[in-house]
Amino acid sequence: MASKVFNNIAGLRVLLDGQELEDVTKVTLPDVEHTTTEIKSAGMVADVKMPDMTHFAAMEVQVQHNNGRNCNLLAAPGKHTLEIRTARQVYDIAKAEINNEPDRYRMIVTPTKSAKGDVEKSSPYGTTNTLSVLRYEEVLNRQTVVLIDAMAGKVSVNGREYSSEIDNLLK
Repeated sequence: MASKVFNNIAGLRVLLDGQELEDVTKVTLPDVEHTTTEIKSAGMVADVKMPDMTHFAAMEVQVQHNNGRNCNLLAAPGKHTLEIRTARQVYDIAKAEINNEPDRYRMIVTPTKSAKGDVEKSSPYGTTNTLSVLRYEEVLNRQTVVLIDAMAGKVSVNGREYSSEIDNLLK
């Protein structure tokens, strides 16, 4: 039986290079997808997609906003630090209490697309910025659960460093 039930995001703050982006309506986090190789062998009754546990497909993050203060910075060329901070409601079953836990998503990003959306009467003028992710760090309740640094060649999941294990085998 679960000890905690995770509920709504109670609060959201998005920062780019340390400056808060106002009127962010939604952040779509990157898909973390392993690259695969299709294995075909005599005697196998089906092909198998074998994941490479230390290599990932390109990642993107999307930030939707209503062009609030500092949101224009998302389209600025170059490398940026993006941080998404959330307060997530958690129901503790044993204590019958609702609390909040902090989650953080830290990324090094570079912009790839700025979709300006529709201009409509009686609707906010929204934009969706897509950014390529060079480094991704996911911190849930103050614990780093995923760290993928494409440029430095680092992969760590739940505290286990997979990239260093491969490096050690090559020594």
